Amino acid sequence: MAETFDEYREHLERSLLKRPNEAFASTVRAWQRAASAVEGWPQIAVLIPDRRRHWVSKWDQFPESLYRDCQAWLDRLAGCDLLEEAPFPPVRPATLAHREWQIRAFASALVLMGRKPTTLASLSDLVEMETFKTGLRFFLDRDGGPTTAIADFAGVLKAIARHHVRVEPDHLDRMGGIIRRLAPGRVGLTETNRTRLRPFDDRGNIGALLNLPAELMRQARRHRNPRRGAVQAQLAAAIEILLMAPIRMGNLAKLDIEQDLVRPGRGRALHIVIEPEEVKNREPLEHPLPPEGIDLVERYIREFRPRLASAGNTALFPGIGAGPKNQDFFGTQISRTIRAHTGLRVNPHLFRHVTAKLYLDQNPGSYEVVRRVLGHRSIDTTTAFYTGLETSAAVRHFDETILHLRRGSGVGGHKRPKRNRKNRAERGK
Repeated sequence: MAETFDEYREHLERSLLKRPNEAFASTVRAWQRAASAVEGWPQIAVLIPDRRRHWVSKWDQFPESLYRDCQAWLDRLAGCDLLEEAPFPPVRPATLAHREWQIRAFASALVLMGRKPTTLASLSDLVEMETFKTGLRFFLDRDGGPTTAIADFAGVLKAIARHHVRVEPDHLDRMGGIIRRLAPGRVGLTETNRTRLRPFDDRGNIGALLNLPAELMRQARRHRNPRRGAVQAQLAAAIEILLMAPIRMGNLAKLDIEQDLVRPGRGRALHIVIEPEEVKNREPLEHPLPPEGIDLVERYIREFRPRLASAGNTALFPGIGAGPKNQDFFGTQISRTIRAHTGLRVNPHLFRHVTAKLYLDQNPGSYEVVRRVLGHRSIDTTTAFYTGLETSAAVRHFDETILHLRRGSGVGGHKRPKRNRKNRAERGK
């Protein structure tokens, strides 16, 4: 079977397709998703050829002292020294890996710009002002202008300069000025997200999404194919959780029945509890589900989940094997299901914005509640994203007030003042 994929790739390369490599990669990804979702699907390892330019050098291309200095900074970011009071909270392992790559990529960019690797002996060499500018110029030339990623590179170097190298305040100010000029566009929701939120000014669309979990569960119970019905119930439970507890997709996919679903006391209460080390900003999350949500999730666990989970798998949304469902595949399933049943374009992460909008439409200005529900560490983050999001609702309320006053003023919007009889008599004389 692997030979068939090789022949297919060769056929695509000989065809008239403009992007044969992308077509092959799309086919392989579809095969991989099917292999993880369909029982009995042939388990064949097919790889997508890596055609990227590998311009980021490995550490053995630089002085060992630079590597050691980088590791010292990463250890501090991770909070390895329990006796040190760091001015920032420890970062997650995924963030550490990304920071390591960014430092190595910046050093590699300098080499590509003509700097000798042997002259980069420590992180202090990377944050010298002219070196800082040279490295950023590489990325600006490559990307054709400022991007969020380039501003992030600059921010990482400034953090190193401030907390690790401890440069002078004037040096930091100059770096900060460059970062402000690099920062692209507006802080807050992207225009794409704003566009996708506009349909939720319509009550019909709101109802379609809010009632979708119950409709999917109803269809799941009547489905002729037991496994497909179980998948539909699984999607119903996932969407219900995203509506009532708008967590990130990474946390949703990894929910574990024994660890993350907590039943306090002897009642029917059910809380989704996610520990800080599992959350992007290390803020603990706890979401008590409402009775309707509890009923739906419990029904999924009791009636449908056993058809999907192998023995010993404790994932709320089990995949093939002992672990949870593939995050990317699960997210795509959720988006396509919503699109098919409601016509709305809603990916799992957009639920955080949708639920914030729906709440603020009914409670303008209540950013603190949204902050707590979404798990933002700072109210500034919440207001930066959602200030003005309830403007449409405020305008509707304003218009309704004006229209109410118009209707109360008489037919046609203008009511002639009454004249008393004495005035009419005087005019008749």
